[in-house]
Amino acid sequence: GLIDTCSAAIADDGTIYFGSNDGKFYALRPDGSLRWEHDFGASAPASNSPALAVDGTIYVKAGDGFLYALNPADGSAKWRFDVHAILSYASPSVAADGTVYQGSGDKSLYAINPDGTLKWAYATDNDIYTVPAIDAAGNLYFGVLNSAKLWSLTSAGTLRWTYSGAALGTSSSPALSADGSTVYFGGYDHKLHAVDSASGTP
Repeated sequence: GLIDTCSAAIADDGTIYFGSNDGKFYALRPDGSLRWEHDFGASAPASNSPALAVDGTIYVKAGDGFLYALNPADGSAKWRFDVHAILSYASPSVAADGTVYQGSGDKSLYAINPDGTLKWAYATDNDIYTVPAIDAAGNLYFGVLNSAKLWSLTSAGTLRWTYSGAALGTSSSPALSADGSTVYFGGYDHKLHAVDSASGTP
């Protein structure tokens, strides 16, 4: 199969994880040999980038719209949660406390507990195709498709601010500066935006 929109993730032990358009998710040893594969089915391509938790759990959003938690030992599913993200290219991100964040094609950002239960969901004004950035305090930063806003939420799911400078919207995942004071993202206006992470001002 073809990796397509997926980037690989590498665990501390050197295992390489990546998904494919053939509906399979692969774990390779550092020498390139197959460790295991998880088959989501041809109708559910796993072409979104995985995220790794501290305990080794692999989180991946499959083409069936569900977020999956996979065991690193054998690729079996610990749980799955319907995040209604069949079309979204958004990949998950994992906070220091183990919370998993996933953007969706239903215009919501989902916060999922490590046990697979819903922590909260926050509704925005359009679909989310970006991967949330997370600062040291647990605050979230993400863009919304065809929306003029960059959004920031607290780890409890309350709105901190929105930045409305990207007039044409974004599908670019934001990045934080080393000190966490600035958040950067690219807009459909062909500009790189730099926003104060505390206030949401340019």
